Amino acid sequence: MPVLPNLIFAPVLVVVAMVLLAQCVGASFLGGFAAMFLMLLGCIKAITFSTKFKRIQLTLADGRIKLTNELLAGVRVVKAYGWEAAFRKEVMVIRTKETYQMKLQALVLSFLVVVILTSPVILAIVTFTIYVGTGNVLEASTVFTALALLNLIRFPLAFLPFGLAELVKINVSMGRMQVMLSAAENDRNDAAGAAPGPVSIVDAEFGYPIPVEKNKGKGKGKGR
Repeated sequence: MPVLPNLIFAPVLVVVAMVLLAQCVGASFLGGFAAMFLMLLGCIKAITFSTKFKRIQLTLADGRIKLTNELLAGVRVVKAYGWEAAFRKEVMVIRTKETYQMKLQALVLSFLVVVILTSPVILAIVTFTIYVGTGNVLEASTVFTALALLNLIRFPLAFLPFGLAELVKINVSMGRMQVMLSAAENDRNDAAGAAPGPVSIVDAEFGYPIPVEKNKGKGKGKGR
């Protein structure tokens, strides 16, 4: 099931459910709304950490891929000098750091899943507590209607962490592409105006000798 379309329609469904909940329990819905707002703040903070971990992980992945490509390009030299163990150790060091960043991302995503899936229960507890605390009496019609509205937002909230995770990946990827596309261009003519190095050649001409076949003498060739 596509995640990003659900992320677009989820806020609309949540707003509609909260408006209907306000008509059902009155101002007591503000307690549930405040609890949901605090949970969203925690999710945003977790997404910030996840973005940081994802950016570090991609940087390490770039270094690992570059080292692996260099290793494959010079595999004959590596095999000839017996450098397999050294290169393997270097690749595994980078891979261990990359795996650690992926583990941190998984922990953040697990936190988001727990918070989002338990949010309807927390909203119900807070809403009914405030509703009873303000002197109202719980009736079956009010309870079941409020629970139905709170369960209505369970589905969009369940897909919210996955949608936020996809947004993190898109944000990091777009940022990396922006850095690459906005990098300064290298002018090929910069070498002509560069300062002279330790060795410089001025007014020189280069060429290579053309071998000239020497005349081996007259002989009786075919047809002569």
